[in-house]
Amino acid sequence: MESNIQLLTLYILSFIISAGGAFLTVKFGHKFLLMDIPNQRSSHSFAMPKGGGIGILASFIYASFALSTPKSLLISGVILSVVSILDDIKDISVKIRLSIQLICSIIFLFGILFYRDVPKEAYPLFLILPIFIIGTINFYNFMDGIDGIAGIAGVIAFGLLSYYGYTNDKPLSLVYLNLSLSLSCAGFLIFNFPSAKVFMGDVGSVLLGFLFGAMALLFASSVLDVLCILSFLFTFYADELTTMAVRLKNKEALMKAHRKHLFQLFANELKISHWKVSLYYGIIQLFVGASVIFLRNKGEVFIFILLLLYFLIFSAASYYIRRKIKSAA
Repeated sequence: MESNIQLLTLYILSFIISAGGAFLTVKFGHKFLLMDIPNQRSSHSFAMPKGGGIGILASFIYASFALSTPKSLLISGVILSVVSILDDIKDISVKIRLSIQLICSIIFLFGILFYRDVPKEAYPLFLILPIFIIGTINFYNFMDGIDGIAGIAGVIAFGLLSYYGYTNDKPLSLVYLNLSLSLSCAGFLIFNFPSAKVFMGDVGSVLLGFLFGAMALLFASSVLDVLCILSFLFTFYADELTTMAVRLKNKEALMKAHRKHLFQLFANELKISHWKVSLYYGIIQLFVGASVIFLRNKGEVFIFILLLLYFLIFSAASYYIRRKIKSAA
């Protein structure tokens, strides 16, 4: 088991490495064509370095070796991140990105079979689990649209995962890795919140989405575990699902970039400061996750109903705000 000094060193270096990666991107991103040029779908009005999440990747690689975490998790995460860096420099087609995400999901899931004692009755689930992982990857990526939102979500989601894992006897190496990821997101936020000097880019958001989906599967040993863990990223799932419903109703292509997420409407149409919107989302995310952890002993049916209630409240608020904006247009 890692000593307290080793763990403290891991956490400090995770923060520093991530912050260092963001700092280097601020200074040299333009030399590597890592610039986000605003367009009609952007929530910013001037060119900004992107790819600052490369520090989170470096921190994840360091922590993975230090903690001897599953190799399939590391390999899949690195492949996704390398493709994402290339996508940050020059757009890669949706088909290629989704294909790589599918391959990496399968690599990771095969690794689970060696890492965990999976009952044979659960094997059929492995046919649909890649959809969950790919969905979470893209949900996280799509939600990375204003200053601070992806970083704050990462601090809270992986922090809650670490606490949940520690209090429910999950593998300590993964508990420590999640706390390391939470601190990595905090390091990145130095240059992204309250006012961004650099964007996370796909290299960060795709990696974090993959890692959250992967951790959900590594930690889950019951339906109750799954429900609790999904609550830790509640705002991202809720905003993306309600926005998808709106876009499907309007017969829009789901993979096409847009500015119709609720957080984007707050920032762009209602002109609320980015940092305020991101902070509000973080507070809601923390409240939902903490309340679910506190009420976990009520059982899976209670938690499911609670999350459904939270989602209905979010959906009602989304509907009201969208209708208000449409009527004012």
